[in-house]
Amino acid sequence: PNREQIANEQDSMAEAVTAKQAPPVTSPGGWAGLQFDEASKPSLLTSLWQVAVAYLGYDFMFYWSHRFLHSKYLYKTVHKQHHRFRTSVGIASSFQHPVEGFI
Repeated sequence: PNREQIANEQDSMAEAVTAKQAPPVTSPGGWAGLQFDEASKPSLLTSLWQVAVAYLGYDFMFYWSHRFLHSKYLYKTVHKQHHRFRTSVGIASSFQHPVEGFI
């Protein structure tokens, strides 16, 4: 087979794979059923309390996970790398041991 035949075969295989993975869009909200009309929009109060709960939940999680990293063993073996920066710079917040990134 020449290059053109191989390219055509690859194109037809890619189309077959794509057709199997992507269902046809038949509903107005697409395959996920998302709705963006005024009737489905949450109220201002709902939006405010959900943002507040999400913020407090994240802050709670961050505080306790960071405090956990300051335990004697984890600080010495994992978290100390983060505190090698002596000045407050943005890159220091991302400077971490891989285990810390997982936590």
